[in-house]
Amino acid sequence: MQAVIDGELDVGEVVLWQGQPLAHQRFRSGFGVWFIGVPWTAFAAFWIIGAASSTGLLLALWGLPFLGLGALMLSSPWVARRNARGSVYVVTDRRVLLIEQSVDLRGARTKIKTMRPQLTERLRRDNGTGDITFEERVTRSDDTTSTPTGFRDIADVDTVEKLIRRTFIDQR
Repeated sequence: MQAVIDGELDVGEVVLWQGQPLAHQRFRSGFGVWFIGVPWTAFAAFWIIGAASSTGLLLALWGLPFLGLGALMLSSPWVARRNARGSVYVVTDRRVLLIEQSVDLRGARTKIKTMRPQLTERLRRDNGTGDITFEERVTRSDDTTSTPTGFRDIADVDTVEKLIRRTFIDQR
């Protein structure tokens, strides 16, 4: 991962802080989907067994995509943890970088987002961890959705926020 960071830095750019999302926090956050996946997968399995025993193979095959979706839901905490371990957040003297290496159904990929942050929100949990949101992307079509962009599930969120304020916000 350090090679990816070094490849993104401009000449003379200095890293002030770098960190990763806390993998155990991401693991826990995946359990919301996991809890939905348990009854979903159980129902799909019973559907397949019942359909195969009463109507034959064709109707049972209809349940396979639902069983596959259930398996994806059941794996969500582990996928979230793996993706957190492949992510790095970097604050330099010029910008912030969000680097995410992940593996999904499309294969391995690296996504790099770079920006000069405008702090919009800080969420601090009781244990000192938290999230820093830099911007909210709004997508408008039939529905309006907002996607927060920033550092999620980081340790010592107060220190990182102060560094970002000192480096980017207070200098304006």
